[in-house]
Amino acid sequence: ENSELLKGLGYNTDVMNIKRMSKDLATQDTWRYMQSKDLEDLKDCVTDYDLYEWVVSTQLNNSGLVLEFGTATGRTLNQFAHWLPHNTIHGFDSWQGLPEKFNDLPAGHFAQELPEVLSNCKLIQGWFGARPAQDQSSIPEFTAQTFANEHKEPIALLHLDADLYSSTKTVLDVFAKQIVPGTVILFNEYWNHPTWLKHEYKAWQEHVKTFGRDYEYIGYASDHQEVAIRVTK
Repeated sequence: ENSELLKGLGYNTDVMNIKRMSKDLATQDTWRYMQSKDLEDLKDCVTDYDLYEWVVSTQLNNSGLVLEFGTATGRTLNQFAHWLPHNTIHGFDSWQGLPEKFNDLPAGHFAQELPEVLSNCKLIQGWFGARPAQDQSSIPEFTAQTFANEHKEPIALLHLDADLYSSTKTVLDVFAKQIVPGTVILFNEYWNHPTWLKHEYKAWQEHVKTFGRDYEYIGYASDHQEVAIRVTK
C-alpha cells in the first residue's frame, strides 16, 4: 500500500538524487567558468590519454624535470615514460592511500602495492609533506622538499594527480622556483567535479596570486577533469 501511495505522490518520477545532480551542476559551473575565460575553443582531447599524448608531442618547449605526484598504479607514469624514452620520469606516491578524505573517498583510499614501471621511471615512496596522523608506516615524509633540495633543474612537465588541495599546494609551494615560463602542468582533478573549487583549482589559483604567475590554458579532457596549463611568467 505504501509503495502504491508513493507512486501516486510522484516519488518515482519527481525526486532527484542530490549527489547525482551535484555532478551535473559541477559540469555547468565548469562550462560557465570556461566561458568567462573565453575557453570555448580550448583544445579538447576527450580522454586523459589523448590530452597527455598531445601535450607531450606538441606542447613541451622546455628541457628539464618530468615529475608526477600521485602515481598510484603507474598507468600514466608508464605512458609518459613510453612517450619520453630519453627522459627520467619521477613518480611520487605514498602508496598508503589518501592522507585525508576527498569527496566520498575516505583517508587511506587508493592504498596499493608499488607498481611495475618502465626502466626510465624512478619511484619515490613517501608523503609529499608531513606524515598524516593516522599513518603508522615507516615511509619517509617531506619527499617533495627532499627531492627539490637535491634537484635544482627547472621543471618541463609536472603531472599533479594529488586530488586534494593540501597535497597539491604542498607540491606547488615546494617547487615554486622550478616552475618557470614554459613549464607545463597537468592537473588531474582540476574542474568538473562537485568540489572542484576547493581542491586542485584552488591550490593553483592561490599559487598564481602568491607567486605572481601568468599562465595560459592549453587543453583539457572534456569527458573527465584533466586540464593542461602552460606557465608564461
